[in-house]
Amino acid sequence: LITQGPYSLCRNPLYIGTFLLVIGAGLCFENLIMLAFSLAVMAPAHLAVVLMEEKHLDNLFGEEYRRYRLSVPRFWPRFRNYKSPETITIYTRAIRRIAIDTAFVLLIPEIEDWLEVLHDVGVLPVLWYFP
Repeated sequence: LITQGPYSLCRNPLYIGTFLLVIGAGLCFENLIMLAFSLAVMAPAHLAVVLMEEKHLDNLFGEEYRRYRLSVPRFWPRFRNYKSPETITIYTRAIRRIAIDTAFVLLIPEIEDWLEVLHDVGVLPVLWYFP
């Protein structure tokens, strides 16, 4: 059971990151309807998965997980809880994967700009227009 690092702030930091990424992409693409739709689909799906994961972790770790669950919030980070390990092991394969993922995320604004240019010159049709 990992209880240090981001998992000491909240029990589901990856889901929080996903929500922030969707919000950022929605704002970048300036499409509030798509943003609202994405969040409306993601929220119940993530909650359902979290509830299943919690049941599995309770069965797997028992009392240790129940203590963790009582002290660490499910989603909203509690920064005063932060605990960091004395040492960490870094896997270079994971660093490469994260670097590639990050590069794609950083490309979202550029992709949006190119789509806008292609719309302006008539190469791509505009599917939604909100004045």
